[in-house]
Amino acid sequence: MSTQARTDRVQLFVFLKRNPDVSKEEFARYWTEEVAPIYNSLDIVKRNKITVQQVALPNDTFTAAPNPSGLDFGDWDGVGTIEAASFDHIFETLLTVEYKTLYAEAPKFLDLSKCRILPVDVVA
Repeated sequence: MSTQARTDRVQLFVFLKRNPDVSKEEFARYWTEEVAPIYNSLDIVKRNKITVQQVALPNDTFTAAPNPSGLDFGDWDGVGTIEAASFDHIFETLLTVEYKTLYAEAPKFLDLSKCRILPVDVVA
């Protein structure tokens, strides 16, 4: 029995690593107080009914945490989940002047060489 992907939703996970010149506090403030409100206010985001969830990760909590699985927790400073009806809707958003203007600020706060994107089909 194979699991079929949903046809009404896709997601993009964005794993973020802050610029080493930026403190964790500065990054958390920028991520939650500047990026989120601007991105969510974009007309294209509203029109395409794109949902964005931003998460700040408590890296220090896991430094001494028990890890019986041996899996690497990673060293991310934040994760964003973008959900939409299709990847085309997400791509359309990423190509807008408004998004490009917002993204132009990213290197001030992010180490783009260490950030990762994971596109996924939703199955449940």
